[in-house]
Amino acid sequence: MKRICAWCGKEMGETGGSDGLITHGICLPCARSMMAGRRQHLSSFLDMIEAPVLLVDDQGIVKTANRMACEALKKDIDVIEDYAPGDVMECINASQPEGCGNTVHCKACAIRKLIMETHATGKSYLRQPAYQDIDTAVGVKRMHYFLSTEKVGEIVFLRIDEANKAD
Repeated sequence: MKRICAWCGKEMGETGGSDGLITHGICLPCARSMMAGRRQHLSSFLDMIEAPVLLVDDQGIVKTANRMACEALKKDIDVIEDYAPGDVMECINASQPEGCGNTVHCKACAIRKLIMETHATGKSYLRQPAYQDIDTAVGVKRMHYFLSTEKVGEIVFLRIDEANKAD
């Protein structure tokens, strides 16, 4: 799959096989240009992405999110920024005393592994399946996701491609 910057149109290489398909991301120069301004500029930039997106740093902390992520997670930005993804996505293990990223369960968490692997290697992932158990008003439910990642500078864009609660 060919990767192309959605802003400048520059080719950014291939992901996976050469199947003739195209996916879009953002190249480092465009990302730096967009992020060089104030936080409002970054927020406006992220809101142009038509999917829920969280920006996660190399410590596994969500630095910000776009409007669609806030809507999908039913949260205000102030309870997303500077929290771990497990806290943001209401993982039942994040509420343990050790917190998200520090429990025995976190070592097997597909979401955390995906984010940290992208940070470590720079490799992008497309529609990777993951799940987590979340607290709901009617008890614990399993949430299934398809997630994509893209590393830009020192930040990983985590896109929620699909999210479904299992019954």
